[in-house]
Amino acid sequence: MKKFPSLLVFLFLFQTISAHKPFNSIIPEISVKKTGLLIGIQKGTYFGIELGMERQWKEIKLKNPKTFAIAATGEYLFEANTIGFKAGPWVKYGRLDFTYGINATMLSNFTHYKMAISPAIGFKIIGFHILASYNISTPPTASFDTYNRLHLSVRYYISKDREFKFEKKKKD
Repeated sequence: MKKFPSLLVFLFLFQTISAHKPFNSIIPEISVKKTGLLIGIQKGTYFGIELGMERQWKEIKLKNPKTFAIAATGEYLFEANTIGFKAGPWVKYGRLDFTYGINATMLSNFTHYKMAISPAIGFKIIGFHILASYNISTPPTASFDTYNRLHLSVRYYISKDREFKFEKKKKD
């Protein structure tokens, strides 16, 4: 019961402050740059592992935060004996929205190689990023057709460096 009066006092003070000055001008804009390690698994026709790095630029705000990231990963498909490298950006608008990205991909079976573009859609929550991606590659050849065209990846992001930036909004 003690929390109820303190909540009323808080709401009264909040209303008083916001009546004199817009609430958005009180709160500074906060953003964070994060760099870290990606560890993941991939499953399509073949099972594989992923290891890489990611850099994220993230807005910290209550409404419609945006996240932009660039990731570079290496992958190895065990059953196919195929190695690959992916690099590209992804973006997320909002707190619980989908992520949209595209990767430039190079795949090799240690004899031949393929280049591909891989659009991806995913969902990121806490440290996990679940991605569905499709490799649109150069025409398949009989000598190299062992890679995942459509695959699902589950990655975990481990943040190593964080850099916060606080900016006061300019008065109009």
